[in-house]
Amino acid sequence: MAKYKVKTRDCQLIVGVRLSLKEKINVTQLDFFSNRYIRGLLKVKMIKKSHIEYYGPIGISLYERLKKPISKYDFLFIMEQVVDTVQKLNANSLIINNVIFDIKNVFINEITKELQFIYLPLENVQKETDIIGFMEQIIYASKPQQENDMEYVSRYVYFVKSLTKFDANKIEKYIQNEDRSVVNTIKRRNVGQSGYITDKPADYYNHYIQIHTANRMVKTYMSFAEFSPLLLKYKQFISPYRNCMINMDYVLQMDDHYFLMKDQVQIPINRTRKAEIRQAYADYSFKRLNEG
Repeated sequence: MAKYKVKTRDCQLIVGVRLSLKEKINVTQLDFFSNRYIRGLLKVKMIKKSHIEYYGPIGISLYERLKKPISKYDFLFIMEQVVDTVQKLNANSLIINNVIFDIKNVFINEITKELQFIYLPLENVQKETDIIGFMEQIIYASKPQQENDMEYVSRYVYFVKSLTKFDANKIEKYIQNEDRSVVNTIKRRNVGQSGYITDKPADYYNHYIQIHTANRMVKTYMSFAEFSPLLLKYKQFISPYRNCMINMDYVLQMDDHYFLMKDQVQIPINRTRKAEIRQAYADYSFKRLNEG
């Protein structure tokens, strides 16, 4: 069985994989993978006879992350990334069995919440990957934090148990029904703009908030918890989903799932707070209309 050694260097995660005497790299498959850039899979940095070195964004093992309390949003965010990774593997003609689905050897950046998987193609691997089993590892290692909806893990377990096999489309639809913003954020993937993924390594250390004004974008390195009260004292600001605030004076229209801003950007509305958010916007719009 391969052994893994993890270290960090220059804002990067470096994972060394040393094969056992019985294991042999499938060079053809590894070359095929190395020529592709697939977000969510660690990149190959160095190859020797029995040793491969991978690199990617700074992070810790998913096993270590799950020792800490986790919110519903973050739990679903992890699960959707598993689904998204499988979909990308299929789209790029990569073999799912070559991915290491083990929470001790899957990595997560604690700021961006981005998962990174190891793609390790070996000769003569017969064992089928158990993705449902990997999801169950995540489920039983998770420690839900106290919040209004404490039944989401139980619902997810019941749903997963109802599946006869891993079905990416069904799982993604379930996650979307629980919280549409999770799937929208991952699928949108506006590099450096979503607060989810950035191509600048230093940003994995230095978390910042982007403030979009009518004319430009500025950054602040305050935390969202520190910054949001400065805006919430003004009646025109509202938080439609986690770690996002908008100025309702710049909303063009609202539907069941999004605010459409005047610059044509769509801002998703948190599914569980939809009624509350819609009512707050309606109240503000009515008051502004009456006040002229």
